[in-house]
Amino acid sequence: MLFLVLHMVLFSAFADGKAVEQDQMHIFSYVHPESQEEGVQFRDGHNEIDIGDVPTNLTNEEYTFTFYNWDYRSGEVISEESSISQLKRLFNKNLDTKIVVHGWLSSSHSFVVHNTIKVYLATRELNMIAVDWSTLAGYKLYPVTTYSVAPVGRGVAKLVKRLMEARVVSLDRLHLIGHSLGSHVMGIAAQTLSKEGHGKVARITGLDPASPLFEYIGGEDSRLDSGDAEFVDVIHTAGGAAGYYTALGHADFYPNGGTPIQPACEEISINIIGCSHGMSYKYYDESIENPEAFPAVNCDSWKSYANGSCDNNNGTYMGDPTPTSTRGIFYLTTNYKSPYGRG
Repeated sequence: MLFLVLHMVLFSAFADGKAVEQDQMHIFSYVHPESQEEGVQFRDGHNEIDIGDVPTNLTNEEYTFTFYNWDYRSGEVISEESSISQLKRLFNKNLDTKIVVHGWLSSSHSFVVHNTIKVYLATRELNMIAVDWSTLAGYKLYPVTTYSVAPVGRGVAKLVKRLMEARVVSLDRLHLIGHSLGSHVMGIAAQTLSKEGHGKVARITGLDPASPLFEYIGGEDSRLDSGDAEFVDVIHTAGGAAGYYTALGHADFYPNGGTPIQPACEEISINIIGCSHGMSYKYYDESIENPEAFPAVNCDSWKSYANGSCDNNNGTYMGDPTPTSTRGIFYLTTNYKSPYGRG
């Protein structure tokens, strides 16, 4: 039996309205004695309670891909096993391709994926693909879902390789977009393609990449980072909480300082961190419709930006229109309600 142990400090759950703290949580890799399936089990600090398990040798039954364009607005399911003829029928090889993936407790029918595709197709002709891994992302125990990030990322890479075999997609016209854990899914997908000698993806956009279990555990190979694509841009909205505060890309944007509470979330009484976490994709979607909505300024800190020290520095636009030549850390402010951009 192979043991892979991950220690989580101060992992909290809530029962009957009271916080229940577990000072240590372990992840054990194991082989089922009957099925011989590899898997992972979560047990408490006393190694007594089996909290849950999930297979590590995932198949495409655990994640699905749906293609969209102007002719297929209702979508058509594709996979790494799709026939060349199907892919040639669907894809226009002369167009850019964008793949969008959700994060924890979400799906491809959620706002983050569905609306992003809808807004893109309302503004231009593209090949769009939605990734759904909701079967795995739906585990309420967050560590279970994080264990599936790498296998799903490799699944995305398999699909891209099939599209390249069909000669309907090239990496220099491929843009991967992920929210939260989905940011790391896309990082793993791009890393896989690069390590296998296919080259680098043109662009990855990370929408508030998930921080818990990624920021202090594991290295760059387990998460999104600037080496994964020719251009990596990141929007931080719940930094230091649900999302990363540390810069991960070639260009990192920190609207309203990049931390909770984002202005649109100030009047709600619950889930203010989740609300701020979700503002990343709302800002991004608005930037598709209005490319000049979010002017941002290159600056060394939020404090310097707020006191006007960076007013004469170079600027750019956050979101979809960000030029791939952009480098550095950028700050900006937003409105309290839609439209959020001040441009």
